[in-house]
Amino acid sequence: MHRRLVLSALLLGVLAGPGRAQPEGFTGVDWVLAGASGKRAPYLRFEAGRVAGLGGCNRFKGSYKLSGAKLSFSPLAATQMACLDGFEQEQAFFAMLAKVRAMSLKDGRLKLLDAGGAVLASFTPRAAP
Repeated sequence: MHRRLVLSALLLGVLAGPGRAQPEGFTGVDWVLAGASGKRAPYLRFEAGRVAGLGGCNRFKGSYKLSGAKLSFSPLAATQMACLDGFEQEQAFFAMLAKVRAMSLKDGRLKLLDAGGAVLASFTPRAAP
């Protein structure tokens, strides 16, 4: 009986795997860049290892890896629509995402951090319509 219990615990650990537990409220939410507003406000949405969103003009998608507070993104694929306004801002947004190495989720605010722990950007959940 003891052996079955140990094997069950080991199997559960393998199936859960490292980094699979997501903080409550992290996935299934549109995280809007703090201070941005309107239909074209940059946002992120995390779902089961995938991330998608809007950089301000172009939609993007890719994958992410979360292990504890450590967070990183795969290279992101984005549409290539021409932007009359905000192209530089969108490029800065994508460059910021490439620097992310950790996250913090506290008091309903998602903060993306660099390798040194400095806040790169802060996000709030999109209000329900």
